[in-house]
Amino acid sequence: MKGIVELLEEMVDYKAYLSDKHVYVWGTGNSSLMYREGFNRESDLEIYGYAVNDSSKWGSIFCGKRVYSPNEVADDSKAFVLICSLQPWVYKEVSKQLDKLGVENYYADRVVLGLHKDEIMKVYESLYDDKSRKIYTGILNSRVRCDYPDEEYSSFNPNFVNSVFKKIDEKDIFVDCGAFVGDSIERYIWNHCGTFDKIYGFEPDSSNYNAMSIRVDRLKKEWNLTEESIVLLPYGVSNESSIAFVHKNSVQGLSSSLVEKESEGAEKCQIVSIDDYFLNSGLKYSFLKADVEGYEYRLLDGAQKSIEEYSPRLAICMYHNATDLYSIPMKIKEMDSDYNIMIRHHSVQFFDTVCYAWK
Repeated sequence: MKGIVELLEEMVDYKAYLSDKHVYVWGTGNSSLMYREGFNRESDLEIYGYAVNDSSKWGSIFCGKRVYSPNEVADDSKAFVLICSLQPWVYKEVSKQLDKLGVENYYADRVVLGLHKDEIMKVYESLYDDKSRKIYTGILNSRVRCDYPDEEYSSFNPNFVNSVFKKIDEKDIFVDCGAFVGDSIERYIWNHCGTFDKIYGFEPDSSNYNAMSIRVDRLKKEWNLTEESIVLLPYGVSNESSIAFVHKNSVQGLSSSLVEKESEGAEKCQIVSIDDYFLNSGLKYSFLKADVEGYEYRLLDGAQKSIEEYSPRLAICMYHNATDLYSIPMKIKEMDSDYNIMIRHHSVQFFDTVCYAWK
């Protein structure tokens, strides 16, 4: 593994080069939806269009841009393709196809991270412990070369990584954004011996919400909890309260994304901001966890006032797109420079890199 300095020196800054290119994003699936949130914050990356092999999508609009065929991209002398995927085998297959067509292509993370070497070093230097610096360097190495991280960087007890996050407090209020099927809620209860004030679980996907409700009913009985101790809400969480749609990314319900426009199979849902739901309602919280499929940065925007007011412990996922790998820790530090920042990774794949913060 390359050290952080060696890695950053090796990475290319494509800023000047990109000014004369048409940047295409490969794919119109889950990864591209999650990367869209990062691309929207990248001032040096203007997306020209999307490209896929599926002929039924050619000429359609995705994320506000036209979808092109591979041959149309190959005919564009200015084409520069970013391949977005959290699966290395997908990247390698697509890259091989584009190489045969003579199309310049790169793994999206390598380009995005190369544009932000100064920010990456700033995050690295701000980290709380040597283990975080080692993990951060290892994850960046793997994301740049598009290869799964070594197992030595992974630990498998998400959300409760040190004594600060494991402390038992009968006044603790845990907010789980992107609660999925209630797995983090169950881990929280076990790790805190059933001792807390309240839990709020936000999950906009109706099938996941129903599964979570079944689990929570069981937990209330097993732990002899009061009915009002766990509040489940079928809402998405973002920077402002609005209406959006839940797009299911897999049949099993393992992943869903929020989209602004209605699409086939998507279901309508209410979106709230943390500040609107808690601060403006006079409700407090002390532990905020977020795994919201690329909307984490927006969520922090919509939670800024209450974070400044309550100084909660934070467990914010930062793996859904390359931009989050530097912008999530920086956002937290900008909100309150007194936060300690720790990074842990909870998978042998690219999933579940988490930014932990506390005061």
